[in-house]
Amino acid sequence: MLAVNEVVVLPKLSVSVVNVVVETVKLPDKNIFIVQEGELFAGTKQRVAVDFAKRQITPDTTTLLYTGSYNGAGAIATAYAANVLKLKCKVFLSEMGTGFSTWTPRKEIIASRQIKSLQMLNADIYLCYDYRSARDLTYDYYD
Repeated sequence: MLAVNEVVVLPKLSVSVVNVVVETVKLPDKNIFIVQEGELFAGTKQRVAVDFAKRQITPDTTTLLYTGSYNGAGAIATAYAANVLKLKCKVFLSEMGTGFSTWTPRKEIIASRQIKSLQMLNADIYLCYDYRSARDLTYDYYD
């Protein structure tokens, strides 16, 4: 567990994002496109992440910021949108996972699917003691 003011910056992985494969079912009068939820790289939030980010950014936006717990999909969706939009992404994550009442060992956090996904999406990852520490650090990067 991190000390209250301690932050760990995790390394990036050099892996490109895999495109989602959409299955097409052709019917006589229309096509049906099937995407299994498990096939979405950033979970169901991926469906709206890019459009939402496009509506929030300005022409001079260079970086998307996210604050939350390490075990959610919001950070991944934000990093996915940044990757698609060719922006930088910084995520500030609490070691206390959503739905947990105790801290998760850092070794487990670093090995989690969420962290690996963020690394593959080239996000800058700041692992913080708790949500408040993550939130406060985010303000340091906000323009």
